[in-house]
Amino acid sequence: MKSDRDRQAGSGKVGPTILDGFLTTEELAEEIGVHRTTLAKWRMERRGPPFTRLGKRILYSVERLRAWLEANETSSIPDLKKERR
Repeated sequence: MKSDRDRQAGSGKVGPTILDGFLTTEELAEEIGVHRTTLAKWRMERRGPPFTRLGKRILYSVERLRAWLEANETSSIPDLKKERR
């Protein structure tokens, strides 16, 4: 997965950029194993990870993604067979 820094390597820019720590829709989709249209659907339904709109670009803060993942953590479903005893 290419970061914004990798994409800028050919542009002559060196060092950190203001977009370090952000992923595009395509990068996030690849990272978490869902299709980019799934992320678009989640945005429309307001149920997916938080995002930032920069013109027509959608960007996801890695820091906020981690917080979203932790907030959506669930415990395993109890074994119903054991509960019936």
